[in-house]
Amino acid sequence: MPKLDEKPRVFLEEFRVKNAPDDYGMADEKWNFKKFTKKFRIVIVRMDSTEMEFDLIGIQPAFANAFRRLMLSEVPSMAIEKDEVLAHRLGLIPLKADPRLFEFRPENAEEGTEFDTLEFSLKIKCTNNKYGPKDSFRAEDLYENHSVYSSSIKWHPIGNQASIHKEADVGPVDDDILISKMRPGHELDMHLVAVKGIGKDHAKFSPVATASYRLLPEVTLTREVDGSEATLLQSCFSPGVIGLDSDGKAF
Repeated sequence: MPKLDEKPRVFLEEFRVKNAPDDYGMADEKWNFKKFTKKFRIVIVRMDSTEMEFDLIGIQPAFANAFRRLMLSEVPSMAIEKDEVLAHRLGLIPLKADPRLFEFRPENAEEGTEFDTLEFSLKIKCTNNKYGPKDSFRAEDLYENHSVYSSSIKWHPIGNQASIHKEADVGPVDDDILISKMRPGHELDMHLVAVKGIGKDHAKFSPVATASYRLLPEVTLTREVDGSEATLLQSCFSPGVIGLDSDGKAF
């Protein structure tokens, strides 16, 4: 019975891609959770408020893809569920609200509560700009409120929410998300309701804009390369992939 490889690999050959024969999923030995946890590591490369990059070490691509799919479809988030118009566009505006502080609303519930619902309003009207330059044809000069942005969405606390949350912690992630364009006479007066959900039910609940993974390459030279061939080989890769020793041999 073959042993599980210390470092799972996918081999890129000239005309095909194949897994190492003793990797997870290919070996005769059953997958062992305890062995997996000893070898598996996560190293965070960089992280900020909107993006995160990390390395999954000691894991097969199938597992990495499972993590990707879980982030897309199984991690809860808050999103606008009901409104009068523009439902799809408003639902895709990401909210800062921490879903861990809210419950899933029961399917048969007609009204939300402070424990499962956030309520917002969007009220704005487009008018002519009386003080704009007369010879301009730019919408920015001719009209006021002709572009509706997410900054116009206002939060209205329910019950005791005001003592638990701050408006800056539950509103849109960014204030410059364009919702609609209007002209004089157009007006939006909307009541918005946000609830907790998962991406598997609707894309608007997906907490990530995108989630992807790539394999960490490991280049192994199958023969000795030196001289001009080594220099040429080094130029074919990104800096740091192929090195040259003091004798001009590639490694």
